[in-house]
Amino acid sequence: MLGLMEGRSSILLPLVAATLFSGLAGYVGWTLGSEIHADSESEAVSGHAILTEFRLPSLEGGEIGPADYRGEVLVVDFWATWCSPCRLQARILETIREEFEGRGVNFLAVSLGEAEGLVRTFAEENPFPYPVLYDTEDAIATQAEIYALPTVMVVDRSGNLSYLQSGLSDVPTLREALESAAL
Repeated sequence: MLGLMEGRSSILLPLVAATLFSGLAGYVGWTLGSEIHADSESEAVSGHAILTEFRLPSLEGGEIGPADYRGEVLVVDFWATWCSPCRLQARILETIREEFEGRGVNFLAVSLGEAEGLVRTFAEENPFPYPVLYDTEDAIATQAEIYALPTVMVVDRSGNLSYLQSGLSDVPTLREALESAAL
C-alpha cells in the first residue's frame, strides 16, 4: 500500500507544479499585453465607457465616480483585500501620489467583489490616503472586463480614459501616464 501511495505522489507533484506554472505563464502573458494607452479621445472612450462613468459607494459615505474629478487627472486602483500584488501597487501609488501632490492629480481605490464590512475592516487596518469605494457586486469588473488585479487606470482632465493596465504598474510608467494625461 505504501508503495502505491509513493507512486501516486511522485506523479501528483509534477502535475500540480505544471498546472501552476501554466496558469502563472498565462497570467503573465495576458497582463503584459493588457496595457492601453489612448492616442485619441475616441479611442479613449470606446469600449471602456463604464470606467469613466461609474459611481460607487464610498466608505466615507455617499457615492463617488470619475465624473466628480473632471478638470483634474484621476488615478483609479482596482483591487481586493485578498490580493497580495494589490498591496504592492498601493505602495507604488503612494509614491506617485506624493510626487504629484498639488498638481491636480487625485486617487481612488475601488475594491471589487467584496462586502463593505470586509473592505472597511481592511481599510481601517491599512489606511488609504484617498477615498475607498466598493463594488460588492463586481459590476465594474464584469462590464469593463477587468480580469486581473490590481488594475490601474488614469482618466485625463477631460474625463477620458488615457491609461489602463492590468497587473502591476511601476513608478516610471505611472509617471509617464500622468504627465501625458495632464497635458
